[in-house]
Amino acid sequence: MTVFSNSLRAGAAAFGFILVAGCGHSGDVPMKASCVEAYASPGVLRVQDFGDIEIAGPTGAFLRKQRREYSDDSETGIPGVPSSAEKWLNKYQHGLPEWQKYSDSKRPGAMLRWLSAPLSLLANQYDADVKSEIIESATTFAEYCWEKIADDPGRYLTAAPTETRAYANVCYASGSAFAVSHEGYLLTNAHLVSDDYMDAETVEACVAPDVDRILAALTTEFGEEPGPDMRHRVWRSLDRWLTAQTTAKARFKEARVVLDSLVKEQANRKLLIEPHVDDPNLRIRNISVHAEVVGPPGDVFPGKDVAILKVDLQDELICLPLGDSDLVPDHTPIHALGFPGAATGGDLEGEMTEDAKYRVITNPGKLDTRLTMKGGPSGDQWQGFHMDALINQGDSGGPVLDDSGYVVAMNVAGNTQAAGQNIAIPINIAKVFLANIKVKPLVGAGSEHWRRGQQLFGQKDYAGALAEFEEVKGMQQSSYILEMQNQCRRLGNLSGDAN
Repeated sequence: MTVFSNSLRAGAAAFGFILVAGCGHSGDVPMKASCVEAYASPGVLRVQDFGDIEIAGPTGAFLRKQRREYSDDSETGIPGVPSSAEKWLNKYQHGLPEWQKYSDSKRPGAMLRWLSAPLSLLANQYDADVKSEIIESATTFAEYCWEKIADDPGRYLTAAPTETRAYANVCYASGSAFAVSHEGYLLTNAHLVSDDYMDAETVEACVAPDVDRILAALTTEFGEEPGPDMRHRVWRSLDRWLTAQTTAKARFKEARVVLDSLVKEQANRKLLIEPHVDDPNLRIRNISVHAEVVGPPGDVFPGKDVAILKVDLQDELICLPLGDSDLVPDHTPIHALGFPGAATGGDLEGEMTEDAKYRVITNPGKLDTRLTMKGGPSGDQWQGFHMDALINQGDSGGPVLDDSGYVVAMNVAGNTQAAGQNIAIPINIAKVFLANIKVKPLVGAGSEHWRRGQQLFGQKDYAGALAEFEEVKGMQQSSYILEMQNQCRRLGNLSGDAN
């Protein structure tokens, strides 16, 4: 997803009307709006960016210190140590792990100097809250500290000095694309194949080892590990805190497209005969194919953020037909598709199976008024659609379809400060890029069978739909095709079951 003002690009993470509705799809059999998601999903593919990245940020943290406060500032005879420190020691010595270092020693002066030295802000606040009975007396020091760190690590920790680290040939960003030609051509966003785009999840992954070290150091300081739920809270909080202080830049080298047939194959192989693969870059390479960037991409948003990819999968992709965005009226119902990172990352990370992370997500909404974009470095202004579909980082480059299943726009930008305030690129702009490299968006026979099957399914002609779906069983994104075949059999009481 792209950044405009205080916004993100639509990574990540990140759509036909019949003629009487004004979009100009003459002669086409209407498709039920409820069928559009199932129809379009196999035509949408996840794009993974590989390249070199540089991360600059803190690699550790320290507890903030604060000098203890005593009510009596008179001297004990030991320079810098108030007499009330000894009273404080007598009162609280049994609750201090550090007391054990001195209890058998003959060095009371050393102990009192320790008492007058700066203490962590957390320790001082804990003492004050216990005395004021703000917290229950049964609350341990460790429990108190973990709760505070989970709520606001920046209040109690000071970040270590910034360090720079470099990583070569790693997967650093993801987005979406959709097939438009049976020859293997895909449309996506230009920012997905540029140097200035990186998923927030990539930065979070890079600082993860630092979070683990901080967590281990805090466990030593607090004298007790957090419970499983609290550990998860603290870890996520520390990860976000470090990530916010970290800058990153990338150099794009290669785009790869994930295929669900490879996802299924790898999931089965790991389950049956392979040990778990710890290298995420290797995992992604194993489930994807190389995609060539064809022709010059457009300027990154607010420019005409369009790029064309080519994969060696001729006549193997379900392709989506392109509509005419000039004929789309305001308030047109649409379906925005893509692979939003927000749907599978963050607090949901690790809670889903590997193949579930590669399912297309659909967000319904409407295309509203057209807004003028200032353009890229060339200053070439263009009219973008305002869209209220809730796209996220990762939806970048995904298609926006109308209720008849025609692509009328592309996801490009979303505003993080206001949900549902997003921008889509009219598909007619993307058509110009295709024409410039002499690519005709011909969907091919397999895609025609798929579309006809969805239309018949919407009319409850399950036998006819199944016959059409049988014609595309050898194409990519087969899990979606098998699901439709099985639905036809169940709803039409037809024999057999696809597997």
